[in-house]
Amino acid sequence: PITPLWKECKEKDLLTTENWPDYDMTKAIMKVPYEEKKLFALQKSIYNTAFSPEFLLRKIMKIHSFDDLKYYFRIGKKVYDRFGGFTDTGKVSNE
Repeated sequence: PITPLWKECKEKDLLTTENWPDYDMTKAIMKVPYEEKKLFALQKSIYNTAFSPEFLLRKIMKIHSFDDLKYYFRIGKKVYDRFGGFTDTGKVSNE
């Protein structure tokens, strides 16, 4: 879908593709000032932080029904299927 951000990137020639199937978070669709590999390393680092043991424990403590449990398993599976395991804790430089 065309969003204000997409329109701005289009106007400023920041899009790397307009092929909609590429808009699935597996490719960089905006020009960034570093390699795509680093971009995805940063993304993985964010997910490592977001899915820390403390975060997961807080979510588990909020489960009050079987529907809550199903929801968290469904979302967890989607995240895992998209990005795989988050055990690589290699640091990403800011260069």
